[in-house]
Parts: sequence; structure tokens; C-alpha cells
Amino acid sequence: MAKGELSPLPAGSDEDAPPFPSERPSPEDVARQAEGRSRERTVSGLTTMMVGFALVWIPYISFVGYLVILAGVYLLWSGRRAFPSQHQANVVLAGTCILLGIAVVIGAALWLVESVLSAASAGGSVAQIGNQLGTDLGVVFLLGIVAASLTGLGYVLLPYALADRTTQLLLWAALALGVLIALLQYAILYPLLSIAVGDATSGLVLNTAPILALQTQSAEIGALQILPSAIYLVAYHRSRQRVRSGAGPTPVRAATD
Repeated sequence: MAKGELSPLPAGSDEDAPPFPSERPSPEDVARQAEGRSRERTVSGLTTMMVGFALVWIPYISFVGYLVILAGVYLLWSGRRAFPSQHQANVVLAGTCILLGIAVVIGAALWLVESVLSAASAGGSVAQIGNQLGTDLGVVFLLGIVAASLTGLGYVLLPYALADRTTQLLLWAALALGVLIALLQYAILYPLLSIAVGDATSGLVLNTAPILALQTQSAEIGALQILPSAIYLVAYHRSRQRVRSGAGPTPVRAATD
């Protein structure tokens, strides 16, 4: 070798190694990261549901609250796999109940409109249309009780496996109160509304004054929805705090999505 020349480095020396060695994360690390993401989605879902409960009882913007609740259901569904199978099953069943409840409300509204339009297109008088509407409203109120029961059961099931005993009792209390309010609406508002519809359609032309006069009673009973909404909000807050503190169910498998 000539003087001043450097000797070649032996194979396997440090300079042959890549400057930034790539290391694949272990399966345990991947599972831990996926579990963390799923738990974060669950916490976000519970928080979103709380916002929905704070809005859903307010007149004129209650539909915004229901949209927020649907977003919360999606977040809870996407984060369900970080928890035991009981919670996963509860979330799927809860989502089904809530969607069914919404479908019942939409279906009842469409059916009522179609029934009234059919009676009007058949050439019925104002009084005949009023009689048909009064009968159909009774069915709509009954379907409202069914919808309240379905959605309330969904709200109970969503955090049920994550909640402590006290929170579970709060969830059942909110469900019972929500159904009770729906029954009160049927027992009090429906007879008044039926009479008002009869008075409004007793003449040759429609007189909306008797129906508009019920707005105060309807608003007062509707304002009672703040009670179950407040209880749900507290129950979901307690469940969220329990998950964030790590006191919730021990995860059995992590999400892969």
C-alpha cells in the first residue's frame, strides 16, 4: 500500500451502517398506540354527547343538538374496540336504537303529511280534514313515545359499561323521566290539540288561532326536556372522567383501524 493511502474499512464496520437505523415498532407498541387513539375517540365522543344534551332541549335549535349527538355516537362507535366486548356490543345496540328512534320520528312526520294531503286531494271538506288530522295526531303522539323510549335506551347503553353504579342509576333515571314526559305530552297535549284542531276546522275556512293558542302549554311541557337532558349530561361527564382517569373497563383488545 502506498504511503499516505488509507486502508479500506473492514466489512461490517460502523461506517457501513445506515446513519439512521430503522426500527419497526413492536406489536405491543402498535397495540398500545391504537388503544390510545380509541380511548381518545371515546372521550371525545362522550364530550360531544354532552354538548348535544346541552342543546337538544332548546326550542328552534334542538335539531342541532340531535346532529351533535349523532356525531358523538359515531365517535363512540369508532373508539369502541379499545374496551371489552360488553361495551362494544352496547355501543352497536345503542346506535341502532338511536337511529331507529330518529327513523320513527321522521316516518311519523312524513306519514302525517301524506295523510293530510291525501284527505285534501280526495276533495274532503275542512271539517273532514280536521277529523282525519285529529285522529292521526293521536298515532303520532304514540309513535313519539316509542321514539323517546328507543333513543333514551340508546343514551343509556352508550356509556353503560364505562360507568360506575351511581352513573348507571342516573342513566336509568334520565330514561324514565324522558319517557314520562312523552307520556305527559300524550295525556295533556294531545286532547288539547285535538280539540284545537276541531275548532280550527269547524268553519268553511281554516282558523289557526285555536292551534296557535296552545303554543304556551306546548312550550312549557317541552321545557321539561331539560331535566332528562341535564341528568344525561351529568352521567356522561362522570363516565368521561372515569375513562380519562383510567378507572374504566380494562381493554381486552386494541383497535386496528
